[in-house]
Amino acid sequence: MDKKVLSEIALYHGSLDMPKNFDIDRKKIASDILDAGAKKDSEAKDGFYYKAKDCPIGFSRQADMLHTYIIEKLKAYYEEMVALDECYGNVFQPQEQSYLRNHTRPMSMQDSPKFTMLYGVSIGPDAKSRIVIEFDDNHLKNQTCMLTLEENDYVLFPSTLKYMILPNQSFRTHIILTSTYKVV
Repeated sequence: MDKKVLSEIALYHGSLDMPKNFDIDRKKIASDILDAGAKKDSEAKDGFYYKAKDCPIGFSRQADMLHTYIIEKLKAYYEEMVALDECYGNVFQPQEQSYLRNHTRPMSMQDSPKFTMLYGVSIGPDAKSRIVIEFDDNHLKNQTCMLTLEENDYVLFPSTLKYMILPNQSFRTHIILTSTYKVV
């Protein structure tokens, strides 16, 4: 009897271990996200829209170093050829959470990103951000995977999967960078 795997759901996670002298300044990324959030608050029209809390940060040298590291690691170790699609930050005050969402474009799946990455920019030394990812495993529908995100940790998963950042249980503000990657 032969076995052929038709599908696989890969999830990558870990701590970001940058090469020596290439450390990422998370305070600068946090500042970029907070600045983008302040600008977006002044332009906000609909506070109930799920993207209302997404703060696009534009170009950031520190975020670019992070993206380059992830792109090169995916290419070298997993033969995944991707490029950055979108990048924005989210700020979660105590007891705030995200919406259940994914990053596909249903009317144009070929233009949808392949991966979504969440990166812990500022979470606190003793705090963790909890993430739930929903997936289907053949006939087992609506399965969940619970992960924790600490400072300098990342989680990378297919953009078709729905995820949610659970309520911030600490007394500190959590700042998370969300990036999507397209196939090249």
